[in-house]
Amino acid sequence: MTDPDQPPAPPTHLSAKSARLWTSIVARYELEDEELATLVLALEAFDTAQTARRLLRREGVVVRDRFDQPKPHPATAIAHDAASTWSRLLRDLGVPLPEEDGPPQPRTARGTFSTTRRGEGRVARAKAAVDG
Repeated sequence: MTDPDQPPAPPTHLSAKSARLWTSIVARYELEDEELATLVLALEAFDTAQTARRLLRREGVVVRDRFDQPKPHPATAIAHDAASTWSRLLRDLGVPLPEEDGPPQPRTARGTFSTTRRGEGRVARAKAAVDG
């Protein structure tokens, strides 16, 4: 374990945002050396995902192949894999992911987002109109 009085500085190769995350996480948690190495890997994955997303914003998510057929940009897979790695490594460390804006939306059985609760939807209102 590192010296608890002096938290380790973030690795210099990390982005500024990852360095801030490093500082925040190290200040809140006591991490062993192997956990610090895992945190470095997680933040590298975070940086990779951010780089891939910037590339996708600049070039678009669809590119044309040599036969002029549309196909997904290769950076989509990189962004997805890096974000999954980031999430998994933070979960392995027991560090909660940064909160999104607001609570997650509930999903229906078909996987689409829904803001109505069971018994308050269109069908329930129609049944109530017939019964009432």
